Amino acid sequence: MPPQVRPIPSFWVIAVLLLVWEGIGAAVYLNQADNGMLSDVPTFVAALFGISVWSGVAAAVLLLLRRRWSAPLFLLSVIAATIQFAHILFGRAAWQVVTIGGVVIAIGIFATWYAVRAQRRGWLY
Repeated sequence: MPPQVRPIPSFWVIAVLLLVWEGIGAAVYLNQADNGMLSDVPTFVAALFGISVWSGVAAAVLLLLRRRWSAPLFLLSVIAATIQFAHILFGRAAWQVVTIGGVVIAIGIFATWYAVRAQRRGWLY
């Protein structure tokens, strides 16, 4: 049964922005897969990239649908991204990875926090 508590209007704005962000990540992933760039990294790093992207997309869609599974999926996305960027950090130019990875992880942490907050406020079911 849908929750009786209606989310505030900013919930919808944030949920849509998170979906757009995750969609950009999916486009980057698909572009790298099509161009063979994922074959240049170890298989587990490419797998972590995929897990991070697709669990983030699923989490953003579930957040828009007001489902409680969005929080654990955002958390999975953040964990996978953190491990992926940590591995890449030790093998490449640190400033590039720290900049891009830091933004990705920060947004992922925010998304996880926001989904948990929405769930505690009764906006998700």
